[in-house]
Amino acid sequence: MDKNKIMMVVIVVLLVVLLGTTAGLAYLLYRNFSGQASAQDEQGAPVDVESLKQEDIVTVPISDTITTNLAVGSDGESSHMAKLALAIGVDTTEKKESDTLVALLTEKEIVIKDLVIEILTSKTHDEFKRVDSRDVVREDILKALQDEFESNLIVTVYIYEWNVI
Repeated sequence: MDKNKIMMVVIVVLLVVLLGTTAGLAYLLYRNFSGQASAQDEQGAPVDVESLKQEDIVTVPISDTITTNLAVGSDGESSHMAKLALAIGVDTTEKKESDTLVALLTEKEIVIKDLVIEILTSKTHDEFKRVDSRDVVREDILKALQDEFESNLIVTVYIYEWNVI
């Protein structure tokens, strides 16, 4: 084979790998729709996240994985860490408000990371050992985001990487 054919094969293989990686990430972001936290609409009435159609929720990814130390627990160790990657689910049924919110969330990513770090550093390794720890952290992050951005259009938090050591 000449160099052009080899280069073409390499490019095609790289494109296939890139598409597969993108599809895998999309799957991770959307696989946990059932059992997500409920939110409230702008009037404060509960919104059942499960009743929203998938196309009514836009995902705002937070770039980079967040890694931080945990609070000292009963074992007296200060070396425990949590590492997670997340995305925020926004209800788009209120188009104008949701577009503004998505832009704001994207712009204020550093504020979001700070909120998440604040929540994680307040938890101990013992708290992360609980079976429902992921749901508790998800709820804590969701509530903090709704409070910070004064919007109940933030309906869920997707945690697609979760490591506690």
